[in-house]
Amino acid sequence: MTTDTDSNDDTELYSTVGPDIAASQEDREQAARIIDVIESLDTLTKEDIIDEYERKYPNTKTFNDERTTGGLEKKYRPAALDLPGFGEKRETCGKPIPHVCDCCGEMVKIGRTCSQSMCPRCAPKWVLKTAPGIVNNIMGAARMMSANNDYDAVYKHHAVLSPPEDLYIDAENPEQELISLAQEFMAEIDMQGIALYHPWTGQPTEDDEGDDAVLNEAEDFEQNHDDDIGEWKERLFEGRDWYGDVREELQHRPHIHLIGACPWFPGGDVTKLVNAETDWVIHRITGKREGNSPISLGGIRDVARAVVYALSHVAIDTREDGKGGDHNKYIYGKKGKEFLNADDRDLEEAKAKCNAVAPLLLGIEKMEASCREEIPEEETDHDSDPADEDALDDLEDDAETSSTDEDEISMATCHGNLVSIDRADFVDDEEWRSKALFADEAVRAKQEWEEKGGWEGWLERQTGQARLPTDGAESVDSPPPG
Repeated sequence: MTTDTDSNDDTELYSTVGPDIAASQEDREQAARIIDVIESLDTLTKEDIIDEYERKYPNTKTFNDERTTGGLEKKYRPAALDLPGFGEKRETCGKPIPHVCDCCGEMVKIGRTCSQSMCPRCAPKWVLKTAPGIVNNIMGAARMMSANNDYDAVYKHHAVLSPPEDLYIDAENPEQELISLAQEFMAEIDMQGIALYHPWTGQPTEDDEGDDAVLNEAEDFEQNHDDDIGEWKERLFEGRDWYGDVREELQHRPHIHLIGACPWFPGGDVTKLVNAETDWVIHRITGKREGNSPISLGGIRDVARAVVYALSHVAIDTREDGKGGDHNKYIYGKKGKEFLNADDRDLEEAKAKCNAVAPLLLGIEKMEASCREEIPEEETDHDSDPADEDALDDLEDDAETSSTDEDEISMATCHGNLVSIDRADFVDDEEWRSKALFADEAVRAKQEWEEKGGWEGWLERQTGQARLPTDGAESVDSPPPG
């Protein structure tokens, strides 16, 4: 690694930040440990890359004889990878598939989704399929760490780790090395959670220094950080083109989003010292909270909001020669025993919270995953919402005889699970048929589905080719937008 100085002693570190900062000994020691992590990254200077280019192409001359990298620096920068939703829509995406309510038997047609990150229609479903597990594990890690006597308190945080613009990493996969460094940083501060690689930020303007504040000077984004939801919502999943459109609003500026739980996250003098020595920016996003608040994320909704937002424009590696030979994989790193081994007790609530924040963060309509049919309350076998008065009035108007207060029927929204008809095995169960209000409708629909060849028949009608879905696509449990 090439550095301007080989010394890391506290005296020299302290002197680099000037006399106006009176950092404590503890802060200087914490900063020094973080600097050691950063400087463990095997980096190159631009001069190193110029030398390499001249060794490879010794007879190359520029027009004005200036030394050049010949574009070789691209090899050593974390890659400018794709964003979710800017790929090709699959042939069957959005084609309607019958779904059955597992409570009342109501039939609903919902468009099929491939749940693939690059699909312009289904990328939001990919986000909402991926996010709940992460949210659940962060909540579980925080709970288990809090129960550990080693910590007085554990807080949940969302932060940005941003290297200098001219960072060149001497590695085959620089973005993976950046993730590995983020994981080492997380280990240093006892943080358990996930690190997500973001290759793009918004173009700075005179009034706005850019998305995620990674283009700002360190002292300018200590507080009141805005995670730029408004602008990203307008860029994503809106049917916009990449080249000549969204790409023109962005610049390649790699950085890492960290979301997780830890007893302490560096700020104040510690991050100022780190920035003065390395030009790296470490910023804890506190949203509307005070900048000195120990809490970045409060409850599970805050965690869901951070994870959905970060996944919405995380890097997607679509290269066929991507790490491990895979492609269309998002670039991330996970850290922490409790995070990796969390149970599923928060998963259902995490799903609900992720769906709840989706309209704001992804710019899509709320995705309903449950039956909305109004049925007599006594017919439900789970928690339900009282029906609206209009539905009750309609039922009374259609009745052959008028109701009295004593025999008035109480209505409720069903909220049963909507299950793709190919997986609705409960329709064949006699006990279920005897209880489901619309069982006859479900039985007829399932018989028709099977008579027409099931999945093979459906696919042949849609594509002209009978084949089972083996590409990761689903007959959805909840509808994507559109």
